[in-house]
Amino acid sequence: MLGRLTGLSLIGALALSGAAWAQEEITLTISAFSTSQSPNHKLTVDRVIGEIEEKSGGRVKFETYFGGSAYGNSQRQYEQAQRGIVDISHGLFGYTPGRFPMVEILELPFLYEDSIAASKAFWTTYADYMDFEGVKPIAIWLTAMQQTHFNTPVENIPDMAGLKVRAGGPSMVAALAELGAEGVLLPAPGIYEAMQKGVLDGAIGAMGILVAFNVGEVSNYHLKTDITAAPLFLMMNQGKYDSLPDDIKALLDSYSTPEMIGEFAEAFTRSDVRGKEIATSEGHIFRELTEEERADWRAATQPVVDAYLEELEGKGFPAHEFYDAFMAEYERQISMTN
Repeated sequence: MLGRLTGLSLIGALALSGAAWAQEEITLTISAFSTSQSPNHKLTVDRVIGEIEEKSGGRVKFETYFGGSAYGNSQRQYEQAQRGIVDISHGLFGYTPGRFPMVEILELPFLYEDSIAASKAFWTTYADYMDFEGVKPIAIWLTAMQQTHFNTPVENIPDMAGLKVRAGGPSMVAALAELGAEGVLLPAPGIYEAMQKGVLDGAIGAMGILVAFNVGEVSNYHLKTDITAAPLFLMMNQGKYDSLPDDIKALLDSYSTPEMIGEFAEAFTRSDVRGKEIATSEGHIFRELTEEERADWRAATQPVVDAYLEELEGKGFPAHEFYDAFMAEYERQISMTN
């Protein structure tokens, strides 16, 4: 009888062990506004997915939903992670203008010229000034610096008069108005058709859009302004993160360092190289602002910066304090790379 009970106990122990092992297998859902073919997506989000699956020994698996799928809506990425509709989401803050007013400081004109250093500076300073309710930020970084692309020659500010130019956010609409142009809010995938039909004369965007969204087919004049960059995010539902085993949390946390943020931002600058190659090889005109010209553009758009910071202060946000901390850290990051 004792032997029989011992055998039953052993069977029970093995069953419990098997149940515990099954619980170790974790499936995480992840959604993205970008398509599975996006080079930038492959270098950032796909990298995270592949490395975590490998480093977890196969315990973690991902179900992915890309742009164009049921969970790929660009405007719902943050909300989906916050509400737990998906576990992790990848999105662009600019697709929900006004929802993240402190983050939008990063989109103001001519604050910085190096998106990698600016990404590290934001990651190092943001937590003291803003909170993302219901989610855990895994990474926040910037696209490559944005330039201006036109179907008509533009050399300097006077040439901007009356042009209709795509802008990625309200700050750029205001900045373009100061430069004499009309800003039109439009997601990057819509630029090609709008310029092809003559609805737009130009667009603000990184050089990568010449290839990724075929903007190089409808623009021939490119002015390197380094006017701004667009912040992106990789967010996880806070409750889901809290429920994970410590070693899996540590794996996710390994992507939440200034060094890794810099690598994500650098990945986006690589697509710019190909964009510029296309522009120059096909006979496009590509020109850089001189330091003096850039100073003129910065001075012309400074009222936009001042007005936005004051607006946020009036709403109770510590805009000036964050701006000062961010700019100081940005200069520190620049000095470390020189």
